Amino acid sequence: MIVIVRALGLKEDKLVGLLAERLLTMQRHDGGWSLYRDEADGNLSSTVEAYFALLYSGHVGAADPRMRRAKQWILHRGGLAKCGPMTKVMLAMNGQYPWCKPLLLPLDMIRHPSRYPIRFYRFSVYARVHLVPVLTAAHFRYALVQPDTPDISDLVLPARGFEAAPGGGTAALDPKSMPDALRDAERFMLERIEPDGTLGSYFSSTFLMIYALLALGYENEHPVIAKAVDGMKRLVSRSEGGPVFVQNFTSTVWDTALIGHALLESGISAANPAILKAGQYLISRQHAECGDWKVNNPLARPGGWGFSDINLKIADVDDTSAALRVISALLGAAPPDYAVSYKRGLNWLLSMQNDNGGWAAFEKGASSRLLSRLPFENAQDALVDPPSADITGRVLEFLGNKAGLQRGVPLVDRAVSWLLRAQEKDGSWYGRWGICYMYGTWAAVTGLRAVGLPADHPAMRKAVRWIRSIQNDDGGFGESCRSDAVRQYVPLGHSTPSQTAWAADALLSAGLGATPETEKALQRLIAFSEHSPNDWKLHYPTGAGLPGGFYIHYHSYRWIWPLVAIANFQKQKRSSK
Repeated sequence: MIVIVRALGLKEDKLVGLLAERLLTMQRHDGGWSLYRDEADGNLSSTVEAYFALLYSGHVGAADPRMRRAKQWILHRGGLAKCGPMTKVMLAMNGQYPWCKPLLLPLDMIRHPSRYPIRFYRFSVYARVHLVPVLTAAHFRYALVQPDTPDISDLVLPARGFEAAPGGGTAALDPKSMPDALRDAERFMLERIEPDGTLGSYFSSTFLMIYALLALGYENEHPVIAKAVDGMKRLVSRSEGGPVFVQNFTSTVWDTALIGHALLESGISAANPAILKAGQYLISRQHAECGDWKVNNPLARPGGWGFSDINLKIADVDDTSAALRVISALLGAAPPDYAVSYKRGLNWLLSMQNDNGGWAAFEKGASSRLLSRLPFENAQDALVDPPSADITGRVLEFLGNKAGLQRGVPLVDRAVSWLLRAQEKDGSWYGRWGICYMYGTWAAVTGLRAVGLPADHPAMRKAVRWIRSIQNDDGGFGESCRSDAVRQYVPLGHSTPSQTAWAADALLSAGLGATPETEKALQRLIAFSEHSPNDWKLHYPTGAGLPGGFYIHYHSYRWIWPLVAIANFQKQKRSSK
């Protein structure tokens, strides 16, 4: 936000000052920045971004001791050449790093027919809305350099000097198709702008889109760019009286669905005004138009939900199943249109099942092995959208507990088979959208049990053994964000509310409600309510965005998941009497 405000010459000094203050308070003692508390070595890309933004803010100079420490920290770790690709893109767009030669992917890829091995719609939807702006700006070697743009070329180590690509364009581009590809890229971005002006509802893709549009000849004051900036400014937040920060997106649909579900599970009546208002909100946010998912799922009709409040174009499986959980509880007392909405949502959800039986987050058939092997950092997570254990498990939990589908139904059997194949040797499952093995294991166990897999099934016994093996001495559970980057379970060394709740709920689902392990976990959940609101363990990010690059702290998770686990324990206890 600091960079785009300064690059466009906007008069937002107060906002820039608050954001600069926020960055400075998060600097480590050694001069670097981290993505999460226990990232012991810090994060080079985050540090470079913070360093550049702070210098650009004008609130701190290069001679400031904090900036000198940051500079030495960056140089000690290899300088700009060692940053991640998206950090290099941001720097290139601001004249601080060369565009690579040639580009890994050509812009005319957007025009490749379906017979090509690298097809545009085999990329994930979140990859597409980021790649198109990047490839558009890169085609022109576009850089927006202002008189006050900081010069950080001294962060390039001499032995690893720039290898700037000569001229414009790239060797991989077909000159004959290029004008059409540029028009297609422009159209792609404009058609996916949400009502608030953001591209796909993401701050990050909107940031990139602005530079791409400038490269295409748009003026700084163009209405599309002005509205995009307004949409980005709406993502500025201040939580619980804390510092100002910027979200990458809102999570209003997700939060509303989860909170509504937690309240219903705890015994709140579906006729309660809070639940009815939540249902009305969710109904109003159901998608009525087709999104990009239609390309790989042509027979399906719209009916899903997105993640953000203003998301009308990118529906996803997880939010859809979450919204349907709440709406299913309202069918008896709500107007008839709720039943229509429920049926539309359920049909869309079922249509998104992949041929192998699993569900992915956004796409059907976007799990190309070729694309996942491209020499691009985090290609398997950033470029494709394969089925995941957490999404598949959560869908099964909804289908079993709310939609009444059990094993014996072919689509359920295919999903169960996929999940059983996806189990790790140690008994856990890898979760893509939460941290991480604890999240995936909880989702898989509760989903499999909801559709009738017996508690004494070998997969359940292995999962229970694994959960028991990682319980902390205080009864809770805690997993480090590092797990998703190294692809194996890494203990946090402390317990967090959401991860403890996931473990407790999994043990309850597996039939271990009366065991010491489960009771200790539940006691730990209750004890969290007595912690100071400033306790870092209550704010540790347990949501995942991109392994090693982007993590999410959901402020409501510390309340939602403990409430669900405790409510499930009480229901089991009542039913056993």
